[in-house]
Formats: sequence, C-alpha cells, structure tokens
Amino acid sequence: MTIVRPVESDADIDTYLEVRNRVHPETPLPREVVLDDRQDPEHLDLIAERDGIPVGAASASKFGGAPDGLRSSPRRARRTATSAPRTISATRRCAA
Repeated sequence: MTIVRPVESDADIDTYLEVRNRVHPETPLPREVVLDDRQDPEHLDLIAERDGIPVGAASASKFGGAPDGLRSSPRRARRTATSAPRTISATRRCAA
C-alpha cells in the first residue's frame, strides 16, 4: 500500500532530500532550502512510501503572487498530472 505523509522530523527531511535529489540530480535541493521553506506555515513537504519504502517526494505551498494562491495553468496541470507516473517510476528505479 502507498501512503503519503508530511515530513515531520530531521530523519524525514533526510529521506525527502534523498528521494527528491535522486529524481532531480541535475538540480539538487540543499537542506537549507527545505529548512527555510518549513518556516512558512503555508508550505508542506510530503513523502510517499510504498510498503514502508520511500518512493516519492513532493512539496505544496500557497503562492502569494496569484489571486487564488495557486500558480498553474490548466495546460501545466495536465502536464504535471501526466508526468507524475513517470516521476514515481523514476523514483522507484532510484530507490531500488
């Protein structure tokens, strides 16, 4: 079973960074950025686990520059939704 849960501890931050940086090795995310982002109450980092094994990482945040707080066009949202399986698949390959 796959569960998605919030990043809550230092160990979770390590796991989040490990998964995220394996999926995006060309743009590694420094730990300091995650720590800074966590200061914003509108920001949420997530870890996806399948049978206890980390298989995905994501972040969500309210964007203040848009009237509704979101920044995505319908076209971009479709691309994001269709790329999610590829990202998860890439993460599984990296986690294996």
